[in-house]
Amino acid sequence: MVKQLILICGATVVVAIGCSNNSNNKTPEQAGSQQGSLGIHPSDTAQATSVPPEESKVKELHFSAKANERFSYKLTQVDNLDQDGNKATMSTSYYYTKTIKEVKSDGTIDMSVRMDSIRIKSVYPNPAMPGTPIETTYNSQDSAQRSSPQFRQFSGIIGEDVRVLVSPKGKIEEISGLTPILNKILGKQKDSVPAPDKDQMLDQLKYQLYQAPLQNEYQTFPDNGTVDSSQSWSRTDISALSGVFKVKNSVHYSISSVKNIHGRKAALIKATLNAEVVNPNVEQGTVKFKLNESSISGEGESLIDIATGTTIYKKNRVNTMINATMNESKTKQSQTAKQLLSTTVTVELLK
Repeated sequence: MVKQLILICGATVVVAIGCSNNSNNKTPEQAGSQQGSLGIHPSDTAQATSVPPEESKVKELHFSAKANERFSYKLTQVDNLDQDGNKATMSTSYYYTKTIKEVKSDGTIDMSVRMDSIRIKSVYPNPAMPGTPIETTYNSQDSAQRSSPQFRQFSGIIGEDVRVLVSPKGKIEEISGLTPILNKILGKQKDSVPAPDKDQMLDQLKYQLYQAPLQNEYQTFPDNGTVDSSQSWSRTDISALSGVFKVKNSVHYSISSVKNIHGRKAALIKATLNAEVVNPNVEQGTVKFKLNESSISGEGESLIDIATGTTIYKKNRVNTMINATMNESKTKQSQTAKQLLSTTVTVELLK
């Protein structure tokens, strides 16, 4: 009855502050420790020097790359959920490699993205044994877990290339090449799944395992790429919360400082999120949702290579509180739930 109300971990309220695979038996950490062509890593900030004021003004920011360049990242998302005192935690780490194929005439970057490794840990209440939480872990480098049907949706994407188009503004515009991956996940069932169901599965695969996590890597840049004298810009958009409510997100970005790292300039960009639910009363068939109270806010910072718009390091945190009531007219049932969700996303360039 309350499934939609409870599962707000899938909400897309995001502070958008914005190599080969691991078949060589190196762990993602070992692979990431090798120096890449970019030459800037989060650890290098200890040697960063301040840029003179006359050189610190940033005039333009956009995402760019060159054909055949490769970048490897680690992206970790941690969700802490508290619903009426019942607490759950989920941590997911993605290790992935991007290979630039070409730059389109409009500046769009055409790349292939390969998931090298995924690690997951979740802890959630056990309804059969209150006070004894259930813990689930997954590591794609564990051959036993990788062959387990329980994790086939994660194991199915490891080592597979998908095509991704990213605009100069840092927005993922298109993801393709997922059908072979879905067929791999479905296995012997691939030919028995109805076409409409398969299309829905493709959409879920694209959004949940690619678009939603990967978009976190990219810094949101000004619409025209130009940074004015205030060294700040804003972005407003609409996203979904719990599959029920619509949220208006307003994010303000500002360049707080510019550093020189190994001869390249990097901008430290701070972001502040304020958001509000725009449809507090929603009807879905015989079910009515009423938002009694809500609060959504967030902050983040990112270190960006000014010349290319490449993310060197990024960390965002969003706090969501929602108190809502659901009424089912057919069964005359009603339930109110209060949820607190804290989501932290960390992105780190490995090489």
